[in-house]
Amino acid sequence: MKKVTYAVAIMFSIAIIGTSCSKEQTTTAEPGTGMISLELEVNNNTANDTLASTDTDEKVPAGTVIQFVMDTEEYQVNPDTNFAYEMKTWTAAVDGNGMVSISLPAISKDATVTVKYPDLSLTKTWRLAASGNLPDRDTTDTRIYERADDTYTIFDGADIQVLDGNMYTEK
Repeated sequence: MKKVTYAVAIMFSIAIIGTSCSKEQTTTAEPGTGMISLELEVNNNTANDTLASTDTDEKVPAGTVIQFVMDTEEYQVNPDTNFAYEMKTWTAAVDGNGMVSISLPAISKDATVTVKYPDLSLTKTWRLAASGNLPDRDTTDTRIYERADDTYTIFDGADIQVLDGNMYTEK
């Protein structure tokens, strides 16, 4: 009986000592968000450029899909230099007002987002001057428009709005 009591006392002591020691646990914080909003324009109707309007540029067509690319290493506060992080791509469609907006995961540390724009095949309209018996008139044909990639710095709570100067150009 003494052996059993002694064994129980030893197990009880080990249990108490084992529970009093605790590892410090670390948790990874969930990323917040950062917002990017862009107004995209293309001047594919030069026939209206002489009008008194202050904004003669047309909006990029609704439904045009824009890509937002980030290296997932930039989500890490202390990235592992021996790990091959993947590139992550999000997409958003342009709305009827030429606007594209997206909320991206972001942490407190700055991260680079590359915005990739597709080429556009659009009908271009321009004005032909009167010639001979022909009056001034508009004519059209199909042209390709392009835009170089952009980069933006995003972080948790960022609200980037670029509402001017996002112009596609003719190839």
